[in-house]
Amino acid sequence: TELASSRTDLAGERTELAERRTDLAGERTDLAGKRTELAERRTDLAGERTDLAGKRTDLADRRTRRAVTRTRLSMERTELARERTFLALIRTGLAFLSLGIGFLRYFGLSWWSLFDGLLICGSVVMVTWGAVGYFRVARLIRELQARLRADPGFMDLLG
Repeated sequence: TELASSRTDLAGERTELAERRTDLAGERTDLAGKRTELAERRTDLAGERTDLAGKRTDLADRRTRRAVTRTRLSMERTELARERTFLALIRTGLAFLSLGIGFLRYFGLSWWSLFDGLLICGSVVMVTWGAVGYFRVARLIRELQARLRADPGFMDLLG
C-alpha cells in the first residue's frame, strides 16, 4: 500500500506539473499573439514612415525648384536694376549735352568754351556708354525671361 500511495502522490505531482506546463504553454501562446500584433503594428508604422519620407522628398524637391526660380528672378531683378542704371546714365548724359550746347550758344566762344566742349564730350561718352550697356542688358533680360518661361516649375509658382 505504501508503494501504491507513493505512486498516487507521484501521479498527483505529475498531474500538477502537466497542468503547470499547460498554463505556461497558454501564456506562451498569448505572448506569441501579442508579439505578432506588435510586429504588425511595427510594419504599419514603417509603412507610414515610408509615406512620410516620400512626402518629405516631394516637399524638398518643390523647395529646390522654388529656390532655383527665386535665384533666376533675383538675377532678372538685378539685370532690370542695371538696365535702369544705364537708362539714368543716358538721361543724365543727354541733360549734360543739352546744358553744354546751351552754354556754348548762350555765351559764345570764349575761354569758357573749353569747359563747354569738355561737358559736351563727356556727355557723348556717357550717352554712348549708357546705350551700349542698355542694349547689352536688354538682351540678357530677354534671355533670362526665355529661360524662366521654359522652366515648368516657374509657371506652377505663378498659377
